[in-house]
Amino acid sequence: MGSTELPLRLTLDSGDDYGDVIVPLAYTRFVTGEEPFAEDISVSGVARAADIVPLGTVVRQLTETHMERVLAQADGWTVLVKRFRNGRADVTVSATTSELLAKIVAEVRARCPVVEPQPEAIHVEFWYADGNCQRSIRRELDAPAWGSVAAHYASGARAKVGALAGMGPPAGGGRLLLWHGPPGTGKTTAIRSLAREWAGWCRTFFIVDPEAFLGEARYLMSVLLGADDHCDEDDDDAPTWRLIVIEDADELLRADAKRATGQSLSRLLNVADGFTGRGLRTLVMITTNEPLGRLHPAVVRPGRCLAEIEFPPLSRSEASALLGQPATRELTLAEVFERRGDVTRLASRAADGGTGQYL
Repeated sequence: MGSTELPLRLTLDSGDDYGDVIVPLAYTRFVTGEEPFAEDISVSGVARAADIVPLGTVVRQLTETHMERVLAQADGWTVLVKRFRNGRADVTVSATTSELLAKIVAEVRARCPVVEPQPEAIHVEFWYADGNCQRSIRRELDAPAWGSVAAHYASGARAKVGALAGMGPPAGGGRLLLWHGPPGTGKTTAIRSLAREWAGWCRTFFIVDPEAFLGEARYLMSVLLGADDHCDEDDDDAPTWRLIVIEDADELLRADAKRATGQSLSRLLNVADGFTGRGLRTLVMITTNEPLGRLHPAVVRPGRCLAEIEFPPLSRSEASALLGQPATRELTLAEVFERRGDVTRLASRAADGGTGQYL
């Protein structure tokens, strides 16, 4: 009787790296049927990937800028750990039997630290010009965990925001986050959720008057250079990065923006990845209701954006899943909640100081 194992062949070329080797090695025993039982889990608060696998079982370990990977194996089981810079780790476990699989998964979980739940609110600094002065007000806003609202978004946006939520401070590349889509698709709520996920390393600044912010150099530099004056100097763990949020920036981003708004667009791009932004730990988040094709080419050129995310209406199937009944067309998130009767509850929360509206 011949072998039932599948033939395996790993082909590498000059474009591959060590990570392209570790993942196939991790899946080999599952693919061949030697370990037919598998489970994926996600854990938080992991300091090192090797800490959550049994001692003496690490066979491959790779440290990259944004991720650490560890492959651990022993008789009858395999564990692959992918740990991100924010301490979140995705773990894949395979084993020869379901009982052994449950045992190894329980052991991995037991090695993970107990993580205190994140607060449901974040602190946001609202900046505005007051005559010749620039002022800021610090307010506490409701901020849902991304995992609690991710299912409310179209699949493409959900995957891209999820990837952002799992990242730590960027090492390089563009520092502009461009979110675009029609009103009511949840961009504002996603920003609050992202700010919560990044709260450990990044402070959030909301610019109330973007035209003045980008139109006056003194105001711009006050926020970029003077914002550190608002930090607690005795707090060594205070976030060192800042996220500058400019919402509904349609006038700044259209194809005729430079002609219509003078130097505002140039200053915006300079803050994101030009000379002004060099050496500053600053990310710029801008949102617009304009379609991508109507935006200025300088904004969407390759390499400028850390993330360009479209927030489209929900497809009929996605809207139907949230409604609990068939939808006859695509719907925005705001329309879904209105049809579900949640709009009254959301308006009540907003009146009480909450920020639950999907905008």
